[in-house]
Amino acid sequence: MTGTVGLIILGVAALAVAVAVAVGGRIKSHSTTVVLRGTPDEVLNDIRLAVALVRGHSTLSSGPSSLAIRFGITPAWVPLICILFFPFGLLALLGRRTETSTLVAEPDGPGRTRLRIAGRFDERAIGRINQVIEARSS
Repeated sequence: MTGTVGLIILGVAALAVAVAVAVGGRIKSHSTTVVLRGTPDEVLNDIRLAVALVRGHSTLSSGPSSLAIRFGITPAWVPLICILFFPFGLLALLGRRTETSTLVAEPDGPGRTRLRIAGRFDERAIGRINQVIEARSS
């Protein structure tokens, strides 16, 4: 009986890790500058709306022409520890950390904006930002 229970626990733990990896996305550093059509407010508003669709991300206005994107990262090992060592494994939830990245939009001539992107981004968020960049590129 204990062998079966052990296999069930191991299977659930493996499933939890697979889900965490699939849902978590990969984090990459990005640093770039692009020139886009539109005013800084329009560009930042489009980015704000695009990133709002990404689960677990929030946008913060950090100035009149800048935007900060914040999201939490849960390492893939956290669900495994939580399940295997329940209830004490719940302390592994403290392994979650927060990343904040910055986007700064400055006027670059009439109807043009220079957008500077810096920080670490989840691949889902940078994908949405790239969609806005492609739509506003000339």
